[in-house]
Amino acid sequence: MTSPRCVSRRHGNKLKQNKNIYLRPSRFPKPVVGKQLGSAGRVGDSECAARPIRPSFVSQPYKVMEAEMTLRTKSEAVFECFLSTSGIAFRPIPTGTRKTPDYEVMIAGAGLIFEVKELAKDPAFEQEPVHSGTVGEEIRKRIKRASKQIRSASDEGKPTVLLIFNNRDPLQLFGTENHDFEHAMYGDLTLTIDRNSGKIVDRFHGQNKSFQPFKNTSFSAVGRLRGDRRSISVTLFENIYAKVPIDYDTLPACFEVIRASIAPPIC
Repeated sequence: MTSPRCVSRRHGNKLKQNKNIYLRPSRFPKPVVGKQLGSAGRVGDSECAARPIRPSFVSQPYKVMEAEMTLRTKSEAVFECFLSTSGIAFRPIPTGTRKTPDYEVMIAGAGLIFEVKELAKDPAFEQEPVHSGTVGEEIRKRIKRASKQIRSASDEGKPTVLLIFNNRDPLQLFGTENHDFEHAMYGDLTLTIDRNSGKIVDRFHGQNKSFQPFKNTSFSAVGRLRGDRRSISVTLFENIYAKVPIDYDTLPACFEVIRASIAPPIC
């Protein structure tokens, strides 16, 4: 019997991996979530992202203090807009002496914890005609930075999500595409090439894994927050090793989910 193997499914392709994991889109949201944003062209300038969240948007006791709204980052404003226009109750988590995540979101009567990070705006990025980088590098950095906030909630038995917003690339693509999340979470895509034929004989996720059975299990998922003048979307990438998994069946349809599964061994 050979060792367990697996496939990774992205865009219809099958990729063998060395840790039995494959990713697959579980559910796709409707094209537009909530109402359209303002005509300013940037989420931060839109009516939805700029206004304070009124208590009528959030069910008791999940009210948001207006004073706290003035301290929001752009990523937080976009996320709050997504939740409000989707009719999802939430509350910012008060800060204290220890590191805490940003939001508790109520899904089917249970709390789902979100820590929101962003790729900071960089004027030099827009001026450069060509960009290069390591696939998954930006996601790995933010997983490392968020570990303490995520762990504090996971230790309380709550599912957690690290949500990443790309405020650097105007197209919100560079560094936060699907393959960036896949490589950061489960390792760099590695190819095995036959020296004689020059053909690829195997593909798997190898080094630089952020998630393993005994590493970063406090993360239930890592997500991408994306917004433009037309809509805001959230995509969640499952951590197959999470000690507190998310009940994905209870998530509203406005969340896109990419699940991770373990393939059976091949004899």
